[in-house]
Amino acid sequence: MFLTFHNETDRQKFSVRITSLNEQISILDNKINDTEARKVLDDIKSGTEELQSIGESLFKAYDYETRTMGKFEYENHEELIRRFDDVAAEIRSDVLNWQESSWI
Repeated sequence: MFLTFHNETDRQKFSVRITSLNEQISILDNKINDTEARKVLDDIKSGTEELQSIGESLFKAYDYETRTMGKFEYENHEELIRRFDDVAAEIRSDVLNWQESSWI
């Protein structure tokens, strides 16, 4: 998942994707009884919450820095950006694991 902080379309795509993930999680949450499937779903849910939080933090930091300093210093947020990428990769991995299973 790539974010362009200044692009409103990318911000909206981010929001739509997070909302979609949350909706899918909600639907599956009521259908899952398998212990392993529940663990994967909980991991996806936790990752989605973290991804949303990180994304919102980065958008706020971008808005603040561009307003007050005239530019966004990516290197000041490198750790958060890397965590964003890591969490997105973890979610993708969990989803692939889910798709390969026969839980539903």
